[in-house]
Parts: sequence; structure tokens; C-alpha cells
Amino acid sequence: MTSGVRRERNIPGAFVRTLRICRECLIDRDLSRCVIVIGAPARSADSLVPVKLDLLSPGIEVGLVTTDLAPMVAFYEDFLELEPQGEIEFDGGTQRRYSLGGSVLKLVTYTTPPPAPAAPGGGRAQAGLRYFTIGVNGLRAVGEAFEASGYEVVEPVTEFAPVPGMGWMFVADPDGNHIELFGTL
Repeated sequence: MTSGVRRERNIPGAFVRTLRICRECLIDRDLSRCVIVIGAPARSADSLVPVKLDLLSPGIEVGLVTTDLAPMVAFYEDFLELEPQGEIEFDGGTQRRYSLGGSVLKLVTYTTPPPAPAAPGGGRAQAGLRYFTIGVNGLRAVGEAFEASGYEVVEPVTEFAPVPGMGWMFVADPDGNHIELFGTL
């Protein structure tokens, strides 16, 4: 019986791909019987050829996977007043799209929800992509609106000492995703 787990790693001189891990290897914590060496030697950083991306659009698209869409829509669409671009259905789920300057924010739901919830706590809780940043004019007014709203203010408006008149703050959406807001005070 196999678990179907996929793992990839580099070892000196070869690319190794574990295609399937059998139950015995999982129990014994010895994957050596399941490792299959394929093809070419591993590349060093010196032999990598860079890829210059020819961007289709000037912004990025950020996808936030949620298991409770209504409060997320209330936050992004009703409170932050992001402009809706519409909803797209795909095999196994949907996404609601919002304009965010030259970028797009997507609220994604899956027919079968992910087993693990969003990991709250921003960058101090877990490595990886932990927050995104939005530049705004009038940050103090935005901070006051957040304080009055009942939405979580993670770190209040703080002036950025090296650049007088500029500041930043962190807030959290209903799923606990952190958002850094920065801009003119």
C-alpha cells in the first residue's frame, strides 16, 4: 500500500524524486527503499540560466483561500470598498476577484475545503508568505476607521522615523490574514 506522498530533493550528482512512499518506509522512517534516482545531475547555482519574465500585467494577483466567504466579502468589498471584478467558477471551486490598484486580490473557495485553517499571526507566527502590503494616502484616517470598525488592528499606526510624514500599521482580515498598510499620515 502506498501513501501517494510526493517529495523532491537534490543530492550531490543526481536529482532524486520520491514517487511513492510505502507504508513500511513511513513506519520505519527509512525512505531509502522508496527513493528513485532519475536523470541528470543536480545543477549548481552557477549553472542555472536566469529567466526574465515578460509580464502580462504590471501588478500581481494574490489569492486568499477561505472557508468562510461571507465575512471576507464583508471585509474586502464592504469595509475596504475594493472594486469587484466578478466571480470565476473553476473545477472544484470559485474565486471572487477585486481590483487593488494594478493588482488583483482573489478570495478563493474550494468545494472540498482545505483540512488546515489559515495560520493566523502574520510573519511572527510562521515563515513564508504571511502578509501583503497596500499603500494608501491618509493612513491616520484609515487607522481611525479600523479602530472604530471592530476589525483587528494588529499594530497601530506608527510613524516611520526615517521618512517624516509616512507611517505603517498592520491589520487582520476575518480569517486572520495580516495586511500591512503604509502611506502618508
